[in-house]
Amino acid sequence: NLQEALDLYIKEDILEGDNKYFCEKYDRKIRVMKRCSIKTLPNTLCVTLKRFDFDFSSMMKVKINDFFEFPLTVNLKPWTKCGLKDQIPPEANYEPPELDDSYYEYELVGVLVHSGTADGGHYYSYIKDRTNPKKGWFEFNDRTVKPFDLKNLKSECFGGEGT
Repeated sequence: NLQEALDLYIKEDILEGDNKYFCEKYDRKIRVMKRCSIKTLPNTLCVTLKRFDFDFSSMMKVKINDFFEFPLTVNLKPWTKCGLKDQIPPEANYEPPELDDSYYEYELVGVLVHSGTADGGHYYSYIKDRTNPKKGWFEFNDRTVKPFDLKNLKSECFGGEGT
């Protein structure tokens, strides 16, 4: 799911042994913890999944259709530098900015779906009507636009068996 993918993104890596980090301050290699985190967030967040790969055993492109769940809303603070501040050593002298929780909140407003194989297919989308939320979601598929029931999000968009 999205949260597990973000957890893997920020997972720390210990650099030790032959892989130690060269520290100019101490003029020697030292053991360190390295990790990624999100420093600033955009107004609009687009998450793209790599759903195509190359299979070297068959020497063919393949489509990855593994189940991948994503929420309707997400707070990204746990994956930001500010959200990880308790794990940053004091000697780093990091003072996170004071930001309102709304800064970290995102709401799903659209999903782009691919049907077909790695060699060809068709794209269509599900989009939330933000001008009139009471209207809900719509499926946009070429010239056809029709209402979409959000209860079908899992079966239509998460992949996995039967899709």
